[in-house]
Amino acid sequence: MNIKNIEFVVCIGDKQEMEECMSYLKKLNTPQGYNIDIILISNATSMTSGYNEAMKKCNAKYKVYLHQDTFIINPNFVFELLKVFESDPNIGMIGCVGRRKMPSDGIAVEGWNTGKVYDNIDSLQGYESGICEVDALDGLLLATQYDIPWREDIFKGWDYYDISQCFEFHRRGLKVVVPVQNKTWCYHDNHYSKLYNYDIWRQKFVEEYQDIYPFEYTEHISQNKREMEELIISLTELLEQYLDSGQMTEFSVICKNPNVENQLWSRDYCLINSIYYMEQDTNSSKRIYQGNAESTLNNLRRLKHLLKRIEYNAGVEEENIREIVDNYSVYAICIVCISYCRERKKIYEKIVGFCASHDLKQQQSDMTMFQEAMTEQRNIDIQHMQQLIVMDKDWKEFGEKQVLLIADRIGGQTTKVMRLCRELSEQYKVCLVVQQYEAEILEQLDRMHIETFFMKQPQHLVWDMKDKLYKEFVEIHIVGDGMDRIVEQWHRTHIPVSWYVSHEKSEAEQEYSDNISCYVL
Repeated sequence: MNIKNIEFVVCIGDKQEMEECMSYLKKLNTPQGYNIDIILISNATSMTSGYNEAMKKCNAKYKVYLHQDTFIINPNFVFELLKVFESDPNIGMIGCVGRRKMPSDGIAVEGWNTGKVYDNIDSLQGYESGICEVDALDGLLLATQYDIPWREDIFKGWDYYDISQCFEFHRRGLKVVVPVQNKTWCYHDNHYSKLYNYDIWRQKFVEEYQDIYPFEYTEHISQNKREMEELIISLTELLEQYLDSGQMTEFSVICKNPNVENQLWSRDYCLINSIYYMEQDTNSSKRIYQGNAESTLNNLRRLKHLLKRIEYNAGVEEENIREIVDNYSVYAICIVCISYCRERKKIYEKIVGFCASHDLKQQQSDMTMFQEAMTEQRNIDIQHMQQLIVMDKDWKEFGEKQVLLIADRIGGQTTKVMRLCRELSEQYKVCLVVQQYEAEILEQLDRMHIETFFMKQPQHLVWDMKDKLYKEFVEIHIVGDGMDRIVEQWHRTHIPVSWYVSHEKSEAEQEYSDNISCYVL
């Protein structure tokens, strides 16, 4: 085994994504004495078979398995990776996003709660304090320093290969971790995830790892969800048929349907539709539409990749901007930038500066027209997460000692919550998060100076809190039996958590780390 080799393994199926992934890998800084190699696996029948094939081909101690649509944007990634591995020989696998505790149904994907990554939905950021042990990692990036075979005998598709591998490391007594990322490691150019066969592989996972945790399989992908998956496939095929035949009116009708707009699976098609008609109306000489679906989609994705390179300081900036200015209309540039980029002001200023320095007056003038749109803050409603949005100015109103209290409901019948509010407010500033409430209770909370926030789905309380959940509260109090998903957010953290449950649930604390204590209501 070569201890000075770092092998990057990528299963490929899309040339454009693969080339973009490679462009970032080639820009990584390498520690002195180390070598970086890349293995590309094509035509793999499953992720596990592809990764096993690569593992057998090379003798590098360190292997980084990543999706072809994962772009490593931190040039010092290898340095940070080696530092974590060298800190503890018991660390077997590292990821950039993980889940600290697997739920009993084996569904991890809906609750990643540790780490950082930028993606096409939003930036994800959870608890980070040193090196955090987790039960599961997201397969967008998995790095290992020991070779353990991937379970291609069981997982023959594209789901659960990553979580299975985490549990294979657990079986051997090795740690699976997410380290602190002072600078985010990756941008994940993720697309719509097909879940049609998700339950098939989850059931196999639940059955295989009963020796580690008493998982219980329950159906997650309902018949309605399967029918929706089939509808999405049919609509996608129809949209591409219309692009192939140039039936843009029919294409536009689907894109403008309220049930299609603003969905991740349809985003690129809807952007093409918007750009196409703006270019048509202005008689632009540069066109997003390239005569067929494949060329048009690749044209849009190329623009997105070029803009992301500017955002992440990747590649030769002048070459990237030159390609953008020469080949894309200002409408395409602005719409794609608004839809996919976070640092829009930075990108706008770079392109305008390039136009000014190269005396491209018309392009500079056109870009200036879109200044307001390019610099406004991006605000996306993530329907499936229902985040708790708290402005920074609101947080400043709290004192240094703060307590977070979470309850499923609050009203006259919930005496424990009100009693906690009274007791805690004598020592701390209290932030109350509640799913249901009775209006007359608000007056009592106001008199106690309790800051109250309401959420439809408080179990998703994690990503949008900008680390405040873990750094600015001295205690967490949770009331209610059905709060397991919320309690889990503090598993393997340093924050003291008090969970108030019925007598039947009082044994629940045994499943969690020592910072979580259970009390009977």
